[in-house]
Amino acid sequence: MLIVRLSSFGDIIHSAPAVMLLKNHLTEYSFDWAVDSRFAGLVNLFSDVDLIIRFDLHSMKKGFHPKNAIQEMRRFKKDLRKNHYSTVVDFQGLIKSGYVSYLSGAREKAGFSFQAAREGAAAIFYNRRYHVDENGQNVIIKNLVLAEKIIRDLVSPDFSLDRKKDYSKYLELVKLRDFPETRKKLIKKLNLEKSSKKLAVIHLSSSNINKDLPLETQSTLVDMLFKDYGFNVILCGTEKDSKLAGDIISKTGKKCRFITTSIEELKELIGMSNLFFGPDSGPLHLSALMMKNTIGFYGPTNPERNGPIGKNARIVSVDPSCRSKVCWKKCRDNQCMKKIKIEDIKNAVDDLILS
Repeated sequence: MLIVRLSSFGDIIHSAPAVMLLKNHLTEYSFDWAVDSRFAGLVNLFSDVDLIIRFDLHSMKKGFHPKNAIQEMRRFKKDLRKNHYSTVVDFQGLIKSGYVSYLSGAREKAGFSFQAAREGAAAIFYNRRYHVDENGQNVIIKNLVLAEKIIRDLVSPDFSLDRKKDYSKYLELVKLRDFPETRKKLIKKLNLEKSSKKLAVIHLSSSNINKDLPLETQSTLVDMLFKDYGFNVILCGTEKDSKLAGDIISKTGKKCRFITTSIEELKELIGMSNLFFGPDSGPLHLSALMMKNTIGFYGPTNPERNGPIGKNARIVSVDPSCRSKVCWKKCRDNQCMKKIKIEDIKNAVDDLILS
């Protein structure tokens, strides 16, 4: 079986429980995953994925040249078809992912219906279309319901998700690889060998600044974690976060450290943490998937749809009166995230620690 979920970080995480639910019930299938090359390392964390098929989609967009694009499409198509898939499942629901399903040459091509797919026209490429009534439900659940319908259709007509219990139990189906050498190096790099303090990790930014906490709030959070709770505080992110991290470190009197990580380092850093904080972003969702104590900050995006699930996850959000499908792209002054109060973050911390 081929899984199609090309991107992005958070969306791949949201699909993983449903993919592993399929694998648990369709035991006669191997499970391969077609993914944008940028996120191949993330899919490699999933120990139950048998083969990763990389599609260099980003480079095609970044420096588009017709000849190179044609060559990449031919290579990708060859990789897809050499495994002779009988079934492909598209969890992305976009025209491009639907086309990848078609390119695979699989006899059975499953995905969301015209009404449920993110881009309705994607359903043209499927011969098994499943309607999932979204109604604002969490995307993890939406993917699980798609998997439920496929399982009913292919192997077990009586199968049903356990809706009486917390859906977070399906997170446990996702098994991640361990990287013990990476963890040892990380502990040494952060000088944590002899530390007895608990570890709080703050992921600084998302793919869009309008989803990020402002400098003042992040600095106050570091102070609170250090002074009130006695945490070691680590800031993590990418190179583009270096200036923000430097400003936070300066404002807090060097009460924290900043680190950029590979995907393996990020997974191990989350595993070492006692509390993980972040905006609506991939690392936040990875922490929740690992069922670590996770606190997500939400403003213009809807936590009911995009937020983490599970007993170890908490959401700090604001009045969604201005929230819409596109406001997080249009907002110019980060007004939603500026409204998040440190008192509400503290309450979420206390709730997790006490529970």
